[in-house]
Amino acid sequence: MRSAALWRSGRWRKGGTGPGRGTADNADSFLYGIKGLSEVVTDLVVVRTWADGPDVATWFELHTRLSDPCQTVNWSHVEDGRITRVRVTFDPRGLLGD
Repeated sequence: MRSAALWRSGRWRKGGTGPGRGTADNADSFLYGIKGLSEVVTDLVVVRTWADGPDVATWFELHTRLSDPCQTVNWSHVEDGRITRVRVTFDPRGLLGD
């Protein structure tokens, strides 16, 4: 999966500003949040990917230094070859120490 390879390579890092608290209203805020998460991620294992027109969903295991692998679903909407919206769902209890 191309996005998993990009994550592992670290080439997506561009800086950016934003709160990084789970929501992002623009690309810079999104990258800021991902950059913070990358400090604890050790691997990303893609389990399955589905595509339906401009929508792509990826189920993956997010491996971190903080907890056991976290099952995660990422739903991206793509327009003109660019991601315009991302929704991510996961159970954060392991990452938060709960």
